[in-house]
Amino acid sequence: MADAQTAPTRSESRGWRPRDFDPATLRGADLGGVDLRKQNLSGAVLSDTNFGGADLHGCNLVSANLALSNLSGVNLDHAFLTDGYLHGANLRYAKLRGTLLTRAVLRGCIMQGADLHGAELTDASVEWVDLEGAYLTATDLRHAHLMGAKMRDAQMHATDMRGARMDGVNLQRAMMWEAFLGKARLHGADLTEAYIQAADLRAADLRGADMTGVDFYRARFEGALYDAETKTPEELDLRVAGARLIGPGEDLRGIDLRGVDLRRADLHETNLEGADLRNADLRDTDLRGAMLKGIKVRGILYDDATRFPGLVRPDKVPGYRIAPHASLAAANLKWADLRESHLQEADLSQADLSGAYMDGAYLDNVDLSGATLYNASLRGAILDGANMQSAFLHGTMLRGASMRHANLHGAFVLWVDLTEADLRNADLSGTVLAEARLHRAVYNPGTKFPPGFHPGDAGMRPYVEGE
Repeated sequence: MADAQTAPTRSESRGWRPRDFDPATLRGADLGGVDLRKQNLSGAVLSDTNFGGADLHGCNLVSANLALSNLSGVNLDHAFLTDGYLHGANLRYAKLRGTLLTRAVLRGCIMQGADLHGAELTDASVEWVDLEGAYLTATDLRHAHLMGAKMRDAQMHATDMRGARMDGVNLQRAMMWEAFLGKARLHGADLTEAYIQAADLRAADLRGADMTGVDFYRARFEGALYDAETKTPEELDLRVAGARLIGPGEDLRGIDLRGVDLRRADLHETNLEGADLRNADLRDTDLRGAMLKGIKVRGILYDDATRFPGLVRPDKVPGYRIAPHASLAAANLKWADLRESHLQEADLSQADLSGAYMDGAYLDNVDLSGATLYNASLRGAILDGANMQSAFLHGTMLRGASMRHANLHGAFVLWVDLTEADLRNADLSGTVLAEARLHRAVYNPGTKFPPGFHPGDAGMRPYVEGE
């Protein structure tokens, strides 16, 4: 039998149950079949670990790192995974009944056929997760971030998705009877042939959604948003059902559009008097001739393509201009969709970019000093010359980012993915890189590392002239 202080080998693992051990010894271990019921693994680093067939019923995994681990078929019923980091983990057919996953990061996980009956995922990060055929009956997904998730054929009876962000979600044939979708953002979602009898979609954003073949008997749509791109069954008239058309010339007085993505929307000559547009995204939106008396606009996003009414001075708008050289110090941009945005040389110092989507963004010479980038995604972003001193990088995705001459001195770096990033001449001194993913990241003699750090041991590769 394995020593109590070390992880078991494959041959020793079946039925092994730890008593008093150091969780740090488990990273990358093979724990297939291990009995970990009700163990305290809070804060443990368990990334790249094989748990196949293990029993983690009731296990305390609060704030634990399980990124890219194999949890296929694992029993995690009633486990505690609040604030857990499971990016890219395999949870196919896992048992998660009654599991607490509040604020957990599940981006890119495979969860086909997983049983999440009664699980709690409020405010969880569930983007681009494969939940096809999953059991989500009575699951709490309030305010969860599910953008791009695959939920075909999912069982979602009485699932609570109020306020969830579900842009582009695939819900084909999903069984959502009596589901709660009030104020859910379903912009561009595919709900073809879904079963939503008696579901509550009041104030949901259905613009661009495809609801062809939906069974909507007794479903409620009062205050829902739709546009010319929304597809519905012939027998469903959303206007008659109480929904509001987002389009030019419409009467939208007093409408609540807080946080709604209105990019590229045509709202010219629309009556928006008394409307609440706080934190809405108005980039490339046409508001020419719109009636805006008494509207609330604090925190909106806009850019140089936004067409305001003639008397409105953009520089006086109490929002955030998304453009090169913009002054965005201390801005609240949590969960903002800034993919491929041009923010070269912008001042984002002390900004809160938690959960922001910034893949492919142009951030050359940007000032991100002291910024919070918790769970932000900057895959393939251009960060050459960026000032990231003292930035908070916890669970930040920087895979494939160009970070030549970037200054990360003193940055808080934990569970950051820098796979294949270009770090030539970057300053990483004063950081702790032990928990960073640096496989195939590029460095050169000008790259500054913390004392004692060996790039080859972390899987980094030296730059080869002519690449």
